[in-house]
Amino acid sequence: MHIKLAIDRICSDLGTWRGDAYTQDWAWEMPCDFRTDAWLERYLQAFVRKNYGPHERHELFDLIFDIANDRMREEGCDRDAIWRNIWSRLGPHVDEHRDQIEYWACLDDDLEDAFALAPFARAVLTESFPGNTSSIR
Repeated sequence: MHIKLAIDRICSDLGTWRGDAYTQDWAWEMPCDFRTDAWLERYLQAFVRKNYGPHERHELFDLIFDIANDRMREEGCDRDAIWRNIWSRLGPHVDEHRDQIEYWACLDDDLEDAFALAPFARAVLTESFPGNTSSIR
């Protein structure tokens, strides 16, 4: 129930899409209208708000990473700039989101089969948790 309350709070605060009774993965199902650069910036600003707890930040983290990954798959994008933009604000919370970073790093997959942002997530794991990334390919 914490997740539902967190999503409801985010949606109320930001005026974003809530989903419906069939929504299971709010961050992944977010409509394109709410996945623009302007919305990404709003999610990043909301993430660092001091009044958001771990449940809200968890949901926003997945949403931010999913949108950034989509942007990184676009032809001619500046992946480094996208990463710097998100990580400058999410980075201080690396310990809180280690499991999510590991998911996006796709540690058991070759990079060509992984998310576009996997190399960046892997670099974070290597830097932030040395010795615990032996399965990075």
